[in-house]
Amino acid sequence: MNTLRHVFAAGAALLVAGSAAGAQIPRTTSTAYPDPRAMPTGTCRVWIDGLPASRQPAPTDCTTARRNQPRNSRIIYGSRPTNVYGNRDPRSIPGSPQYDPRYDPRNSQYDPRLDPHDRGDDRYERRLEKEREKADREREKEARKREHEREKAWKKAQRGNDHDDRDDDDRDDDGDHDRDHDR
Repeated sequence: MNTLRHVFAAGAALLVAGSAAGAQIPRTTSTAYPDPRAMPTGTCRVWIDGLPASRQPAPTDCTTARRNQPRNSRIIYGSRPTNVYGNRDPRSIPGSPQYDPRYDPRNSQYDPRLDPHDRGDDRYERRLEKEREKADREREKEARKREHEREKAWKKAQRGNDHDDRDDDDRDDDGDHDRDHDR
């Protein structure tokens, strides 16, 4: 009987010690939040404390998430980096069935459709053409101006010569006009 008392006493002591130790050690029932890297940048998710993951609201844009955020919740902002395998155009991933070398930034094959300076509306070519037309118009304007100046100078020279060198058949150097007619 004495041993039975010792067993019960030891069991009771362990029970009391176990409950006291359990009160001092915090439980590991932390909430598992979704990984922000799993959501694209610009996407947010409202995470309501106390709800299981299956009942949480779906990801949405950050403005809507801030507007609809309840008091017992937090907003998880998406921070998935861009241009990594899995979230970029599958045509640029070598080995994928949709791979197209024109979309791969590491490929040296040039595709004018993917030129970042080409807007697809020929605005660049139209701008160059307009600049050429403007230069042509200015060149023509300068040529007309030079031609006008030449004509002006020629007319001025003709007017200046008109007074001195009249080309009349009736006039001689001595000023006798009727000399030939008198004979």
